[in-house]
Amino acid sequence: TLCIIILMFIASYLTFIGIRSLLSTYQGYCEMRSLVQEGTYIANLNPDSDYNLADITESDVQQAFDYLDRNFDFALYDDGNLITLPDCDMEVSVNYLNEEYYKLFPLELEQGTRLRFDYKLNEDEIPVLIGKGLSKTYPLGSTICISDPAMGRNITLKVVGILKKNASHSNYYMLNWKNYYNFSIFLPVNKMFIENANVDFHVNSIMNVIVLHTTAEKTATLSDVFLENLGLQFNFSSQQENYEYFENGYLESIIIQFIIALVLYAITMWIVNRNILKGNRLLLNDLLSSISENINSVQIRKSGYTYLKVTFLLGLIVIFLFTAYERFSFWAKKDTLVVAYGFLGLIDIDWGAWLIVLFIDMLIGVLIVETASRHFLNSFSK
Repeated sequence: TLCIIILMFIASYLTFIGIRSLLSTYQGYCEMRSLVQEGTYIANLNPDSDYNLADITESDVQQAFDYLDRNFDFALYDDGNLITLPDCDMEVSVNYLNEEYYKLFPLELEQGTRLRFDYKLNEDEIPVLIGKGLSKTYPLGSTICISDPAMGRNITLKVVGILKKNASHSNYYMLNWKNYYNFSIFLPVNKMFIENANVDFHVNSIMNVIVLHTTAEKTATLSDVFLENLGLQFNFSSQQENYEYFENGYLESIIIQFIIALVLYAITMWIVNRNILKGNRLLLNDLLSSISENINSVQIRKSGYTYLKVTFLLGLIVIFLFTAYERFSFWAKKDTLVVAYGFLGLIDIDWGAWLIVLFIDMLIGVLIVETASRHFLNSFSK
């Protein structure tokens, strides 16, 4: 019995992790649809590139950006710049985006208005969007003074919009992975902002720059310009190529995971039937807590379903507790880009995967009970 419980739990947990990953991947594909169009290429630093960021000067990055601005439409985004704010015990991520990026990935708002990019850098409060986790401390219309990582000085921000709970962004190359923006500030950047930003901002924003309405030949020239001015070797790929790169490794790993789960389910069913066919009385006592001389199929099925209901329920509860603990640990570690709000500790993809596993376990349970009861009745009648 213990062996069956352990096997069923491992199989269910592997299935849960796999389904949750597939749900997250599906969300990633939906989000990246705006990039799947002709003439759109995403920069990616060549992993074999030999470089030293300390050698890059302000003049170097300005020449690179001047060429980029003159010859391309481009979407710029830089995230993960962590700062601290008063009355907030979580570090806050400052994310920079230009207008073209905002058109590609419009952020869904719970309240407020869209970003505007026509502000004057040294005269106006910069309009920003903030994550749901910051909305109590900094409600709509409030101002925030921060030491800006990109500018290297204090700037004043004005909250014009609050993102929906658990707003997120998927990775271009790992579609099953996403950052959550409950504790983030989205700051719009215009030409004046870019010109006044520091070297770190320029280099970081180039790392994932998206060039639009262009050709592979022109991106090759741009790569040469970056190499000449920054000493950084970039590859430019379409999102379809990123899909292929992702699928090459991901599909194989997820298929192996589901095969292992399927094998464990099959082994569990085989053990149950094998023990019954051998007349294993210990297992029969577990499956049939009380049995009379006038045994019938209804009694057997009822006892079997009761046994498996308890077994599966224990496994599902453990999966729930594991997942809730994992989500809680992100909050305990104050992991800014991973923390997410959920119901009873689980977020939407967790609940979706958990319910699917519940349905699968129910089907497996029916198959086990019906098969086992049929074999038992056949052997009992002999």
